[in-house]
Amino acid sequence: MNYEENRILYLLDRYQKNTATPQELAELDTWYQSFENSRNLTDGLSENESAQIRRKMFANIERDISQKITGISRVQKSNHYLYALCAAILPVFIFILVRSFHVEKVSGIQNDVQAGNNIARLVLSNGSVIDLQKARVGAIYTQPGLVINKDSAGLISYHTKGKPAQADSFINTLIVPAGGQFRVMLADGTKIWMNAMSRLTYPVMFKDKVRPVNLSGEAYFEVAKNKDKPFFVNTAKQSVRVLGTHFDVNAYANETVQKTTLLEGSVQVTTIDETAKTVIIKPGQQSELDDQFLKIRTVNPEDAVGWKNGIFVFNHTELHDLMRQFARWYNIEAVYQGDFKPRNFSGEIERGYTLVEALRVLELGSVHFRIEKPETGKGQKRLIIMQ
Repeated sequence: MNYEENRILYLLDRYQKNTATPQELAELDTWYQSFENSRNLTDGLSENESAQIRRKMFANIERDISQKITGISRVQKSNHYLYALCAAILPVFIFILVRSFHVEKVSGIQNDVQAGNNIARLVLSNGSVIDLQKARVGAIYTQPGLVINKDSAGLISYHTKGKPAQADSFINTLIVPAGGQFRVMLADGTKIWMNAMSRLTYPVMFKDKVRPVNLSGEAYFEVAKNKDKPFFVNTAKQSVRVLGTHFDVNAYANETVQKTTLLEGSVQVTTIDETAKTVIIKPGQQSELDDQFLKIRTVNPEDAVGWKNGIFVFNHTELHDLMRQFARWYNIEAVYQGDFKPRNFSGEIERGYTLVEALRVLELGSVHFRIEKPETGKGQKRLIIMQ
């Protein structure tokens, strides 16, 4: 990142903290006036992408300004409008840099952490465990009428013929640890992408009038259509009912909100408590469930499934929320030094980056870090995040 980019990030940060001097505000004003003509900031962006960024810059300005300019003079209003605009630009500016920032591959960095991989364990009904990373490609389990296959791309699939012996009691569990991901295709043809630190429990075949699975963590579902046999995703707090559709469920135990995001079709979300609140969401909507409320909001559904496509997608994501995603994918412990004020990030980072490469992108937002090995020589490395 060049001097100009560093300088603007510094000035915008100063403005947000209310520490900018009049001279710095004047410099910020000048930069804003020349923003669209700055090749350093817009090189590599298509005309459509530049237009999208401009829309993002203005998206929330009116809302922010209405709370700040009541009862002041016209001249003051003009200044407040411009300064509020500059504040709104900060996460978008970081978005521009992250969107166009290319990280050179690094090697030999001390204590660096590799990106996650296709790692999982399959627990069979008899209690035996198959390490799917080590298992050979091909049939990993067979019995009369049932074959479980593994392919080279990180997918296990269930194939049944007739009614397998004792299938009524066959329940399997797919466990994806921190630093892992995996996919499974169930016997009915439903495809499921599993994110890191997730667990899915399911029958090897669906014998009743419903198709239930239990999830903790995060998974993306492409449910095979069957109007006579609804599909249920049950978590600790909610039940999601579908007939055949594409959606993402984020239900990590260490997240305060469970989110269900719909890409196609429709789903019904019902809380698992005495209130049994229910909502129906449509494509482009997301249900959010916390300890008190179940609500719906409009989102870009592609953001919610970026992880499935190999990308971290951040949209005004607070630093602590962002680091929990990193902790799961890189299998690290995140530790904070200093009093961190809320800091949001917008943009995309490839999940194929090593931890150091990903953190170099975040350094655009003045995030500093070091990585420490565990004292015992085993276990998670510690990411120390500093002001």
